[in-house]
Amino acid sequence: MSLKFLPLLVFTCCVFGTILARARQTNTYITHDRTLRARIIPVSRKCPESRLMILSRQGVLRYRKNFSSPDCEHGAAIVRGEWTPDSQFFVFNVESTGGHQPGHLPVYFYSQKRNKLYRLEDYIGYIVAQDFTLQAPHIIHTERQKWIGQRSFEEVPIQVNLGQIMKRRHSRTEPYKQARQ
Repeated sequence: MSLKFLPLLVFTCCVFGTILARARQTNTYITHDRTLRARIIPVSRKCPESRLMILSRQGVLRYRKNFSSPDCEHGAAIVRGEWTPDSQFFVFNVESTGGHQPGHLPVYFYSQKRNKLYRLEDYIGYIVAQDFTLQAPHIIHTERQKWIGQRSFEEVPIQVNLGQIMKRRHSRTEPYKQARQ
């Protein structure tokens, strides 16, 4: 192997190791009004990919999404999640487990009202930020890619009102055709 690829290999191993460490634990996020829980569950100790479950206060399953793949290299690990202050949306970002697009963390959001999952990039374009922040009632702050010419781009801060997205007549749902159960 050529030494010019060594930094990329080290970076990829570090990123994957970080994902693996985070993904080995189950995380639970409770809405501010305490009506729902989002649970992020690791697929296994060896595979950092995740499953998302949205449960009612009584523990009834309302929604589930499996981000795993059969070979544990073509799925995604949920990095971080958070409910919006008004408890209407669960917002989270994911990272590919196969080393594809390292550092790209697409943001997804679950709508409590519609009981569906959406990918923010479908509405604002390619996200380049490593994280997001939330503002009341349901505004996401992140950065998207803006092309400035044929071969270059810049990072543009953006704020997105999830309530406005849901008011659109034809909101796209389910970034993947069907959730694997």
